[in-house]
Amino acid sequence: MNNAHQIQTSVDPVIFTVFDMKLHILLVKRNIEPYKDCWALPGGLVDEKLDQDLHSAALRKLKEKTNVTTHYLEQVETLGSASRDPRGWSVTVVYFALVTVPEENLSAAHGASEVRWEEVGKNGVAVPLAFDHEKLVKAAVERLRAKVSYTTVAAGLLAEPFTFLDLQNIHEIILNRKVEKKSLMRRYESSELLTEVNETRKEGRMRPAKLYRLKDRETVHYFVRTMEGPR
Repeated sequence: MNNAHQIQTSVDPVIFTVFDMKLHILLVKRNIEPYKDCWALPGGLVDEKLDQDLHSAALRKLKEKTNVTTHYLEQVETLGSASRDPRGWSVTVVYFALVTVPEENLSAAHGASEVRWEEVGKNGVAVPLAFDHEKLVKAAVERLRAKVSYTTVAAGLLAEPFTFLDLQNIHEIILNRKVEKKSLMRRYESSELLTEVNETRKEGRMRPAKLYRLKDRETVHYFVRTMEGPR
């Protein structure tokens, strides 16, 4: 008879949104052991009966624990060890996900008593996290910032229609640095990724700004060069 401990397999989505000019992630407060009453990522164990694959498992756990759905989900890395979970050897698959507008209908369930958006600072989030989730958040932030520097992922976080200033701001918030606006405009215009909307928006004392939409919101476009900083 084999009494060997079965290795646990889990998924941990790090879901991002931007509001109040800050990058945020979604956290849940655990109401079960281990780490009861600690904040954590809204992940959980893969269910071989419910989940067709890891991607569907990540979407299921996110919906179950927070009532949030996402239009973008990307695998970041796989981690495993005997020390990351006090219950024994475990493997987790880390994802990052995006929400364009912060969900107002957050609802904690399935092992969570609370759910909230937490600001991402220079060194991650301010609250201590359960398990090794601080490490997972750091990996997801690094992947998001890398992806934003050479793809259209950042634009997918904007509610449409948007201005070029909106586009510049979303890049700077995620990258945590200044971005060369003219270079950014050339990048999107030369790639013909935007459709101009027959509307304008007044922004401060400047003349009304043109509004745009992405031609294809479902597909991530890859640029030849990474994002430029200020000159």
